[in-house]
Amino acid sequence: MNDYPAVLESSLPTIGSINRQFGFDFTQAYIEGWIVNLREFINVGKKMNDTQTQETAMLIIETYPSLKIADINLIFKRAKLGKFGSMYDRLDGQLVLSWFESYFNERCEAAANISMREADKFKGDLRTESFDQIIKLTNKFKFK
Repeated sequence: MNDYPAVLESSLPTIGSINRQFGFDFTQAYIEGWIVNLREFINVGKKMNDTQTQETAMLIIETYPSLKIADINLIFKRAKLGKFGSMYDRLDGQLVLSWFESYFNERCEAAANISMREADKFKGDLRTESFDQIIKLTNKFKFK
């Protein structure tokens, strides 16, 4: 899944639902796995240690429980592709959390835009139906 509509329509679970179903330790280990994978993928001088990784995962779980597994995948994929900008020879919790904040804000905006388009489509359908009904009524009561 490479875009917001696909992620929003995904039936994959949210961080919050995983946390409720499997517990905090499992959810934290899952998020830590993504961070460790990123630590191993990039080549920067100042990488996160295990304690920083644990705390960052904890903050992600607490701050973004509504994000889905598909969102997590997309965030880390974008980070690896450099979509959030240069890391300037450092990887730390603040940087990772800034990616989540940026992504979350963009995702919310995309969801709002999708919702507005759907509402406009619905309004358009209602206007068309109403117009068709007026034509039928006018034809039914033709004045002579």
